[in-house]
Amino acid sequence: MDSARKLAPTHHVYIDEATGAPFSITDRVLLRFREALDARPTRATPWAPRPAARSCR
Repeated sequence: MDSARKLAPTHHVYIDEATGAPFSITDRVLLRFREALDARPTRATPWAPRPAARSCR
């Protein structure tokens, strides 16, 4: 495992106890929505930094 981690991000393979099927962990999250989303492209609002907080004296 140490030599593999020197090449790329590496994780152990885990086994599902119920099915015996192997699965790998990832950094991805899958979301399932209750209602279908509108597939039309939306315009993103550009991010702007917030003004610095003023200190109260």
